[in-house]
Amino acid sequence: MESMRSTRSALSRAYDGFNRAWDDELIESYVYEINALQHRYAYLLRQARRLEGAETCR
Repeated sequence: MESMRSTRSALSRAYDGFNRAWDDELIESYVYEINALQHRYAYLLRQARRLEGAETCR
């Protein structure tokens, strides 16, 4: 759960940076970072759901 909170926080900072960026290369780097963080968050969410499901079966 801590990884998910940390990733959400990093995603929020990346969106803030993207919204303030004016240079094309900087914008591109934020797009890349946001994309990576979204994929990381989706992975962590899937893992949390699997663990939750495994604990429910016990």
